[in-house]
Amino acid sequence: MIIYRAKYKNIIFEFLPAEGESRGTIILCEGLPSAPNKKEAMVTLQGLGFDVVFPRYRGTWESGGEFLAQSPVQDIEDIVGYLASDELIKELYAGKEFGLSKNIYAIGSSFGGTVALCLFSNDKVKKIIALSPVVDFKAQGKNGEQGIMEMARFVKEGFNQAYRFEEEDWKKLANGGLFNPPQEMEEDGVKKVFVVFDENDDSVSAESIQDYCQRNGVEYMKTEGMGHLSFSAMNEKLWVNVLNKAAIL
Repeated sequence: MIIYRAKYKNIIFEFLPAEGESRGTIILCEGLPSAPNKKEAMVTLQGLGFDVVFPRYRGTWESGGEFLAQSPVQDIEDIVGYLASDELIKELYAGKEFGLSKNIYAIGSSFGGTVALCLFSNDKVKKIIALSPVVDFKAQGKNGEQGIMEMARFVKEGFNQAYRFEEEDWKKLANGGLFNPPQEMEEDGVKKVFVVFDENDDSVSAESIQDYCQRNGVEYMKTEGMGHLSFSAMNEKLWVNVLNKAAIL
């Protein structure tokens, strides 16, 4: 099993083409912080018939730039535009060329789920699946900005140069100035969004996610006993269930 690697606009991304005819291309939007190893999820989704793409946000791991100097949503938008173009992807080391499906889906977990939600107006993205997303950074957690700044310190101490950023940019994130999911979603966005969360999530309020979905008419499903949903927590059975309910399998 070869997972290929390519680069576009300073963003390093891994990709795994489907074996045979592709159902579409899934872009994985990772959580925060997160190790850059999504092999199990990529292989599982490939086995279900998809091309799979896993980008590193700018300023994280092997990608260039600074994290949060601009919205990570823009990082994924750039990858979406690249995949939707007529340009072939060139593998970074061997120079092989690949054409992936232009039927594009975005799946994000936690912080990445929030990023995915913000793609609702991108007409190149056909479906969005958000796992345990933060639905409003301004209202997230009991400590508000303090909690997000504590996360910034944790990431800096625990991950060092894997995440390269300025603290001021985290303050923009905390007040919703960097990016934030739409609190009133347009009808076309509602139709393409599907949210999954666990009723016992210990990181993001399940009540806030459910309220967001009900307020906007977004379809959702709840799991039990899984806690905060990450890609590593998703087994094949759950992937099949989620993708079926989201109507992309």
